[in-house]
Amino acid sequence: MPRDANVLPMGGMDVCMSGDLYQHAPVTGHPLYYGASLTSDMAVRWAAEKPTAKAGRDVWLQFSTVFFLEGQHRLKRDDEDGQQLYRFSRFYNRDSNPPSREEVELMCDSLQQAALQHAADIQADLPAFAARNPHVVVTRNTVRTVLNSKLVMLQARHQQKRLIVWRSQDTVDNQPGLVSLTPELENSLLAVPANKTGEICAVNYFFEGMEYVFVDSQHPVVGRMKNNTCVGVRLILHPNEPEDDLSKPYRALKYLPLAVYVKPTMENGPAFNLFDDPVLEGCIPVKPSVAMFTFTLPGPMQVGGHTITSLRIRRVGLPLGEGYAVTDYYCQGLSFREKYWLAHLTPPSDGGGIKRASLFVIKSRFRAWSAVIPVAPLWDPHASNAASERERVIDAYWQAARMSGVEVHLAAELQRLRALAAATNVPQLTA
Repeated sequence: MPRDANVLPMGGMDVCMSGDLYQHAPVTGHPLYYGASLTSDMAVRWAAEKPTAKAGRDVWLQFSTVFFLEGQHRLKRDDEDGQQLYRFSRFYNRDSNPPSREEVELMCDSLQQAALQHAADIQADLPAFAARNPHVVVTRNTVRTVLNSKLVMLQARHQQKRLIVWRSQDTVDNQPGLVSLTPELENSLLAVPANKTGEICAVNYFFEGMEYVFVDSQHPVVGRMKNNTCVGVRLILHPNEPEDDLSKPYRALKYLPLAVYVKPTMENGPAFNLFDDPVLEGCIPVKPSVAMFTFTLPGPMQVGGHTITSLRIRRVGLPLGEGYAVTDYYCQGLSFREKYWLAHLTPPSDGGGIKRASLFVIKSRFRAWSAVIPVAPLWDPHASNAASERERVIDAYWQAARMSGVEVHLAAELQRLRALAAATNVPQLTA
């Protein structure tokens, strides 16, 4: 390593980087391609305002050997089903020549038909649906919360396991004049998605064999890393917890559990056993933790002679997320293979759109077009305004295929990378 390695990019080492710029940009900060389309005046101003982001791009620009993968290898390219998926997913990873509205209309009608047929199949045979252990990828966290609850209940019933439910402990943090939350405010907190609450849900579930997702990375060595999956094995109840009333459809706890033992689902992870109990082999305990977040009130509230519009909430709960419905951000890098995955692809009813990266990520996780099944119709076919809703959805999908906003930088960056790839000399391998 050179002596001046501390001032050289990557410490003077050779580095290979890989990724897919068509997928989601970072949740915070600027993507590496930001700046590719800035004018000289704008670039100077950006460098002054965001020196760290500018420094990162300067390092990125020193990579000049580029190989460009033009297609997804997971797709079934040898039949029409796979080819159709390739064509439709390509609508959302083009930096030029976007699809026509007629092409997008054909795709949306196909998805709508698949959704309606799937709904009819579920209604005809719900146990068969549950037996396939369905998972759903969503584009919005509010949808994820609702679907996870439904799928947890479905699986507990299918597997004939006792479902246990409890609420996290929410208290007001440092708000003079307000000692405790009213029942109305507690109910309002149920609607706050987990991504706004430090990933600790308001309502928690457990049954033996339930699938979870870790929401932190406290113990990477044993598999406790953010977004890694695990399975619930045993729940440790509070010593004052009343006996279970088996006449009720599920057990609602009065107190917060002390811990849940989970088994990380690592394919090539280390073997370990922290406990003498053979049932807990390979398990780790997850205890309640604290999250602080700001809650916007449904309306202004008078407290201690002052009008407030938000509260600082202290939540104590288990740092585990249900693993049946996940976001498209989570799915980046996954391959669904032959597992039974559904997709929530319905644009929001408030007139909002749907992201280009979301549609590309979700569609490109599958292997064939017939496997892309929406969990809900793209529009309500029975509504009085069904025709106009169909047009609205098609327009949303069509607009998503056009790079706009920050993605003008992505389009410019892809052109730059393609030029570098064309100039890269591919070495010839000999036996």
